[in-house]
Amino acid sequence: MIKSLKCSGCLLVILLFSINVAANNKTMRIVGAKGDVAYSAFANIVQNIDKNIQLVDTKGTVSNIELLNKQETEFAIVQNDIAYYSYYGKNGFEKNKSFLALLPLFPEYIQLIVRKDSSIKIMSDLSKRTIAIGSRGSGIQFNAIDVLEQVGLYKGIDYSAVEENPSVSLELLRNKKIDALFTTGQPFEDKTGELVSFPLPESIINHISSEKPYYSIDTLPNSQQKTLSVIAYLVVSPTVDNNYVRTIVKTLVSHWSDYQVKFPNLIPLKQSLDREPFPFHEEVVDIFVDLGLIDRSIFIWIFYAVLFLIVVFMIIVQRNHLKYGRTGHIMNSKFLMHRLVHSSVSKSAVLVYSIFSIAIILTIMVVVVQYFEVAYARQYNIENKFAFMPFEEAILWMFTFMATGFESGFYPHSVMGKILVALVPLTGVGGIVWILFDIIDKKRISILKHENGLARLNVSQHILICGWNEKAAGLIYSLTSDDVRKKQNIVIIANMNIDSPVKFYKFNEQYVDFCRGNSSDFKVLDRACAAQAETAIIMADTHHSLQKNMNSIITTLALKQTAKENDNKLFIIAELLYKENRSYFESSGTDAIIYSAPIVECLATLACLHQGIVNFIMEILTEDKYSNISALSLPSNKSWPEYIEELKNNGVNILGYVKNSMLKQGFVSGDYDINFSEIGMINQQNTSHLLDSDYKLIVLNGNVPSLSNQSKEIKVFNNIAV
Repeated sequence: MIKSLKCSGCLLVILLFSINVAANNKTMRIVGAKGDVAYSAFANIVQNIDKNIQLVDTKGTVSNIELLNKQETEFAIVQNDIAYYSYYGKNGFEKNKSFLALLPLFPEYIQLIVRKDSSIKIMSDLSKRTIAIGSRGSGIQFNAIDVLEQVGLYKGIDYSAVEENPSVSLELLRNKKIDALFTTGQPFEDKTGELVSFPLPESIINHISSEKPYYSIDTLPNSQQKTLSVIAYLVVSPTVDNNYVRTIVKTLVSHWSDYQVKFPNLIPLKQSLDREPFPFHEEVVDIFVDLGLIDRSIFIWIFYAVLFLIVVFMIIVQRNHLKYGRTGHIMNSKFLMHRLVHSSVSKSAVLVYSIFSIAIILTIMVVVVQYFEVAYARQYNIENKFAFMPFEEAILWMFTFMATGFESGFYPHSVMGKILVALVPLTGVGGIVWILFDIIDKKRISILKHENGLARLNVSQHILICGWNEKAAGLIYSLTSDDVRKKQNIVIIANMNIDSPVKFYKFNEQYVDFCRGNSSDFKVLDRACAAQAETAIIMADTHHSLQKNMNSIITTLALKQTAKENDNKLFIIAELLYKENRSYFESSGTDAIIYSAPIVECLATLACLHQGIVNFIMEILTEDKYSNISALSLPSNKSWPEYIEELKNNGVNILGYVKNSMLKQGFVSGDYDINFSEIGMINQQNTSHLLDSDYKLIVLNGNVPSLSNQSKEIKVFNNIAV
């Protein structure tokens, strides 16, 4: 057998010697295992594909993987069990992802070799003997230790270990320097008849294969002797150029049938991807697709693309032509054509959405099941056809299985895979689609109810706007503007003829919610989370004058009762429309009453006497990002009348004046608190001649950017500049 392997290596060297795949003349390396004829023979095949590849002998698999990690080799032949442990960091190995699989090569058999005249008859006879367990850093040593420890024999305690490669160990055994040796490789043959393969007990074989799945139960060729086996893999470093890898693999694959003549146990190409102990290089999969060994149809993706476009079209049609009521149900149109469109769209939409839902469910099921199957296949080293099945075939299998229950000769192996696959026939496709539609429909109705104020909200520390009039929208805009330092959620409680007032008025949906109903109704207040509110603003009812705004008073009482029951300190502000209601609001516990009529009257009166007073008052009442109120000193080269005239010409509103000695700055909780003594207004009669350099002008600079450059004495504090 060994001679045939050597001959096959020489023949393949001659066959492939002319193939030159020079990667920019860069020297490549491939490592095998010293003393392992099969490793060396296949390494020679790879070496002779490209004259720049150098063959390097090592101690074995462990050393090869270490060299890959150090980037001291580009190609290697390794055992799948050691490579799996190393790649995923298991069984005492550090995680090492410095290699990718190219091709599985051949099985390697774990064998115990003894002399024919040896007194070793059972495994326990190995106790107190000298045993060759392979070189340090070889896969042989790991395999030998696994078998011996299963028997209960431990290195250095129950036997003496010799760490040599198979060739040296064979000579030692022939010369009676050792009592037995372990080897992992091709079936052992000894033409002298002096050495024989000692059969491993079936109980040990079964136990090791169940505990460590990367050992397979196998039978030695041309023999009925059972043993354990692992598989040799050709691997590559991810740093190697993809085109170079593609050429190497393509050359190997194209001559695979020739190799099988000389390597009878070479893994057939069709079975190469049935197991994936660690990831394959991407070029391998592409080559297998090109050769037709893997079917990859684009039909399924075309189907998904067309179906997706149809769904998008149906959604657009539904949004443009279907109208929903406040409860989420379709509203009938008074026009016949519209009703026909509604009917046809609704019926076809059900079919399209059903097909799309089934496709999505199948896709998700296949992706999830294959994920668990791949993980299971890697963990337990099994040939799992479902794990590595092409996606479109898996979709077809899933659909067939759901419809007929026929499993086509294969079935998921993982627990999660079995559960997920069994779940679909158990509930039925229609059941899953119905559940999906029911969830979607409930979500749609929930959204519509929320937009129309019929849902229960989940907010706290918010502001309630109770009632609605022409001032309410402006109030909400002010409370949610970018200039407000502390933004709070706002809930509108009102009966409005608009379906979605938050969208209609273009309020900030992040902060504003709507609750439809009467603000004096306890059930409505519960939906609006009034018990957790911080402030309530009761807007005057300007639409029902005969009621004299009594609903606002009832709302105040309801809010007070709700707050008391929930131990909440709710601050209530009420807009007073009728002066005679003030006593009712006060007795009901209103914290702040706003009566707009006298404010309007006083402001209009002041505006007649002082033209800038309206802007001044609005600036005080408005919180924004601009510091528009300024106190200006007299420039040294000008008189007050000249300076005042210049400011007026620049569009600056002059509000008044204040004496420097009487101007002080005080701030409480971020608000200004300025005392003005000896303060006056600049009116039509122009009192500027009374001023001297000990005064400052109070001005409203508005949007005049040049004002801030006219005096270096302007200092900005919050909304006041002095």
